[in-house]
Amino acid sequence: MRKPRVEGIYRVDRRIGQELLYDYTPLRISREKFFEVVEEDFDYVCFLSHIDYIEKEGLEGFSFVNIKPRTVLKYRDRVLRKLKPKIVLDLREDLVTPAELWELRRMREENPFLLSIDDFGCQGSNLDRIEILQPDFVKIDVNLLRFKGWVCFENLIRFLKDYTKAVLIAEKVETEEELRIALDSGVEVWSGFYEVRLRVRR
Repeated sequence: MRKPRVEGIYRVDRRIGQELLYDYTPLRISREKFFEVVEEDFDYVCFLSHIDYIEKEGLEGFSFVNIKPRTVLKYRDRVLRKLKPKIVLDLREDLVTPAELWELRRMREENPFLLSIDDFGCQGSNLDRIEILQPDFVKIDVNLLRFKGWVCFENLIRFLKDYTKAVLIAEKVETEEELRIALDSGVEVWSGFYEVRLRVRR
């Protein structure tokens, strides 16, 4: 398994954690057999690899680990055993049924853990997911700024701040202007390629 890409997560300009990322593609074993590894199984292997990396590197702060909703359900007990106080399950946007969402909620009520909704506004990362799961974090892609403009982004942030108690994270911040707009809109936490430029400056 390849070493994950680690992207910093910041509160204004102070690093408070990181997100661990893989380029996710289903594995094909051979062209002849056209056998594909079940996505949830591969996703679980990535999850284990991320957890192992966090422990070996002694990463500080919150560690956001991408995972599919159905992987959490399929490997429920094994996933729960691996969670530590500052590990955040970063729930991918894959579509699931309402029944599966409620099952995730019951799982969390029985065994509390930190939860983030990734890529809000994409596929299944919607208001229903926030309402049912009551996450600790909601991540909003600043691509919305590029496609819809700052007014739309600012209105969304204002709405979400009224709608949920979750910490809002602006993700994929690439420029100083995007960071300024995100912070001016009321977002206090952000992540993205712009953090590399901040590291270089320091």
